[in-house]
Order: sequence, then structure tokens, then C-alpha cells
Amino acid sequence: MSDTKTTSRIFNETLSPLPGVYTLDPVHTFVEFITQHLVVGHVRGRFDEITGKCTIAEDPTLSSLEVSIETTSISTHNAKRDEDLLSSQ
Repeated sequence: MSDTKTTSRIFNETLSPLPGVYTLDPVHTFVEFITQHLVVGHVRGRFDEITGKCTIAEDPTLSSLEVSIETTSISTHNAKRDEDLLSSQ
């Protein structure tokens, strides 16, 4: 007898998760971005506070993802820039 829990299935010859609602793990979830700065450089940043859920439908192509991003959790690795981005100006 096996204690292994099945977490995936084959749907239309593709490995897919089982149907259900899955909460995004805040420890392993973040949003990163890259934007151009003054035409000559790029700024990389991320948002660290994200919540959400993924709803896997019986037909995986009908699945959905809901995400909320706390914009005050922005980090561009530059305290002054982050302060400016979070200001009301």
C-alpha cells in the first residue's frame, strides 16, 4: 500500500494538476519586472507581497488565476527610487 498522494493527471496527453483551488504560497511567490530608464538603462524590481489563488478546472484550458499585488511592497534595490515611487507626487 502506498501513501503517495496523486497531485497530477494526464489531460489530452498533457500532464496537468488535479482540479481544485490552490492558494499561492507567499514564501515562493513574487512578481518581478524590468523597465527602461532614460533610454540607456534598465531598472529591475519586484513586489514581495502577493496573494492569490489558482482554480484548476476539469478542463485545464478553462482554469483561472486571481492575484493581488501590494504595491507598497515594491523594491528596486534603490531606497531613494522606491521612496519616490511610493510618494504621492
